[in-house]
Amino acid sequence: MSWEDSRDPAKNQLVLKSKSPEETEEIGSQLGLRAASILKGEQSGRSSAGGEAGALILLLEGELGSGKTCLVRGAINQLIPGSRVTSPTYTFLNDYQAAGFTIYHADLYRLNSAEELDYLGLYDLLEESCLLMVEWPKLFRGSSADYLNIKFERSGELSRRLTIRAAGERSGLLLRGLIGYEDTGH
Repeated sequence: MSWEDSRDPAKNQLVLKSKSPEETEEIGSQLGLRAASILKGEQSGRSSAGGEAGALILLLEGELGSGKTCLVRGAINQLIPGSRVTSPTYTFLNDYQAAGFTIYHADLYRLNSAEELDYLGLYDLLEESCLLMVEWPKLFRGSSADYLNIKFERSGELSRRLTIRAAGERSGLLLRGLIGYEDTGH
């Protein structure tokens, strides 16, 4: 992955380029590691950010086939090696048990109303100490003031441009963890 010369602290945002699905999975892997560190730190009383604990939320936007599930696969396989990760397009929500917390992967592509989110129990997950990754978050947006938004855009056959923006303290920790990884030359 590489910087696209767009690190904007004022907007709490960075832009990464991924040249392949494997690089997109690596970005997910690093986000998974940082999310686990934050969640485990909060559970042991070493919270790095003030405010309420609860779900660490990643909102994943982009057209079909733009790499959203690749990123999720990277995060989950970093925390639970060998997991079979597929998009929950028809089940809406998959869950995976990591060491000490649950990872939820939601795909809201087929939902038509916010009332359906209630039926799925997504709002209940906001109170849980978990990692919640939501594809097609249009109906879910606004459910929390603290989230990491990742917008995927195709920039070639296999390459993608990921615009990553943090809204809140805990999501800011995720973003800074990714910046720290990139600064080491990976």
